[in-house]
Amino acid sequence: KQGHIYVLDPKFESIEMIHNLENKLSFQGEGGFLGLAINQEDNEVVFSYITKENEHIIELFNYEGTLENLKNSKIIFTLQREDYIHYSGTVIWSNYFNDYIVAFGDNKVLDDQIFQNNPLESTVYNGKVVLLNSKNNTDIDYVNIRKLDDEQIKIKSIIAAGMRNPWNIFEFKNYLIIPDVGLNKYEELNIINYKDIPVFLGWPYYEGRIRTEDFYDIEPISKNLVILDSRYKTVEEFIVNESVFPSFFYNHCGYLSTCERYAIIGGDVNNYTESKYNFDIFFGDFLTNEIFAYNLIDRNLKILPIYKEKKEDENINGLTVVKVFEKDKLIVGADYKVHIIKLP
Repeated sequence: KQGHIYVLDPKFESIEMIHNLENKLSFQGEGGFLGLAINQEDNEVVFSYITKENEHIIELFNYEGTLENLKNSKIIFTLQREDYIHYSGTVIWSNYFNDYIVAFGDNKVLDDQIFQNNPLESTVYNGKVVLLNSKNNTDIDYVNIRKLDDEQIKIKSIIAAGMRNPWNIFEFKNYLIIPDVGLNKYEELNIINYKDIPVFLGWPYYEGRIRTEDFYDIEPISKNLVILDSRYKTVEEFIVNESVFPSFFYNHCGYLSTCERYAIIGGDVNNYTESKYNFDIFFGDFLTNEIFAYNLIDRNLKILPIYKEKKEDENINGLTVVKVFEKDKLIVGADYKVHIIKLP
């Protein structure tokens, strides 16, 4: 969030800050530094961040040798945001597309977000995962849904729509894995095969596999929207027939005595063939710090206890990222610290 970029060497337990972007960032709400992605083949790195003018910027740099040596800055994407929440902003390098992919949250405040149509609309980035097309010109034909008076050009590279706040997306072979933070009932893990794109993931009509109108007092979600596609007579018909349900979702309450779960945090896949966790998708919950392992092949779920290697790691609070470190270890971010977790 603060725009401090570090190089960590776990073997020697050393850490070095190599870049400080603090002066160009806004820290209002959920702003700040949102993520980075590396394209090693072309010696590129991109930064995703929110400026003091509340603009979402994707800035590309070339680097020489290591990330310390940046040169040739170029802004490849900019988007003016309205509110200071649910930016998402995760950016990844896609080996499948040979280009960058960015996730966008609905960017709406808590009081009015469920009434927003924007995750459905094809002319706005909110609630979408989009191919940037900074290298190529790939046309992905998402359905044309818009407000009655909207004359904007349809975004032609929408991979997935219908999300609330897709945070820490990641790619594994031909799959895009999208954790999506729910409102106050369900958290989703969406596993998308690229051969099936574009996809609509249901929000705000569905949360998990449940219709939101069954437990929220809401107006018709498709109000003031039209669909310009001969395959569907109405927006409602598109939603009902084309919504793709999450591969896995969990309730905020679960087996816990109180409803303590809060937000799904991605994520990585264990690709060590000799590991008993091979093909497990690892993710966690922000508040309860539960680590989940959901197998990509057999779709079985494990909920894992956290083992600490060091005494000072006993309290791990507020997960923000979960990555595979070794065949039986994870590396997680929490409370502005980096922790190595040994799997059972």
